[in-house]
Amino acid sequence: MKSTSKRVLLILAISLIVVGAVMGALWGTIFDNILKSQLELTNDSTTFKLWKETPIPMYIEFYMYNVTNSEEVRNNKAKPILIELGPYVFSEEHSKTNITWNKNQSITFNQVRRWHYLPDKSIGSLDDKITNLNTMSLRNNSWSYDGVFNMFTGTGQVEHLGKMHSWNYYTRVPYYDGHCADVNGTAGELWPPNETGNEVTMFVSDLCRSITLNYEEEQSVFGVVGRKFIGRRSVVANATDNADNKCFTRGKIYPSGVFDVSGCKFGAPAYMSFPNFYLADPFYLDNVVGLKPEKDKHEFQITLEPRTGIPLSVSGRLQLNLHLQPVKGITMYESVPDVFMPMLWFTERAAVTPDLADEVKLLLIVPTAGQGIFFGLLGLGVFLVLVHVLMTLRGNWKAGEANAQLVVTS
Repeated sequence: MKSTSKRVLLILAISLIVVGAVMGALWGTIFDNILKSQLELTNDSTTFKLWKETPIPMYIEFYMYNVTNSEEVRNNKAKPILIELGPYVFSEEHSKTNITWNKNQSITFNQVRRWHYLPDKSIGSLDDKITNLNTMSLRNNSWSYDGVFNMFTGTGQVEHLGKMHSWNYYTRVPYYDGHCADVNGTAGELWPPNETGNEVTMFVSDLCRSITLNYEEEQSVFGVVGRKFIGRRSVVANATDNADNKCFTRGKIYPSGVFDVSGCKFGAPAYMSFPNFYLADPFYLDNVVGLKPEKDKHEFQITLEPRTGIPLSVSGRLQLNLHLQPVKGITMYESVPDVFMPMLWFTERAAVTPDLADEVKLLLIVPTAGQGIFFGLLGLGVFLVLVHVLMTLRGNWKAGEANAQLVVTS
């Protein structure tokens, strides 16, 4: 009976050692494969459900510039004096439509953005009198404004998840030359896992081009540690300061701080910058009155959880400017100054909720917890082997003592 118990104990110990050692060594790989299957964009993946109807709260905040001395500016007698009005805050919802799955492991779709005005979060009213471009009415609830996206699903190659293949059926947009025309980077909502590089690239349909953000520091969002990437001066630098930007200039050289998007905006003299000419050459601030660039308020940034690629926090900030120039023969514009006139700036803001952050934290501890459990089983198996050895030795000792007593008695 005792022999059977020891045999069962030994079998159990060996089983625990084998299972614990094998699963402990392989658990990281097993978890990664499970994670990849859920991150890949397929009809039934978790990522697809979250991507098709974005679940996290998103907001877009508009700040409008009001010129208080328009008559003096029109006659070139004074610099434009700008008063910043806002924010005018809208909730933003993203949904995907016209979805087509392609044989090259990519997906084609349109994006619909729906905006709802939030007066309680805004400063000012939609009835405020501001002479400006009405960009909001063009794109609200439109499935065509953002264009046609084609991006990789990550199936079989999760490192390509979310990366753009083409936009409006172009792999190279017709608005720029050289490498600047390439459609590359992600579409902005999905990012590949295991991001450890010093820069990330995203394609921005509003600009018809890609922009690259650089790693700055680690940042905690509701207890989840992510890697923060920011837009540096290289994004808005001219060809003199950053030779890689030469093909974005369209043959025009201005001081660093703005980039030309006129080709993307039907020929309008439109130039984008960071808000309040943040990181721009003093040339731009010297030509207007009322702007005050600040890093905390005007920086373009995104924080990604590196293992999963989940965006934890996004603050996409850009400013629209029009290049105002004198035009002979048109009375209204004959005497105007040559100035880059700020029209508006906006922040597209999104962040995980505390509940979603808790789910991410739980997901991130699974690999460590799993290895801990399996290596714990390994340790338990080793302990039971030691127990078995001690029981065997103790049985041999008792048998030896009994034999010795028999010898003495005889």
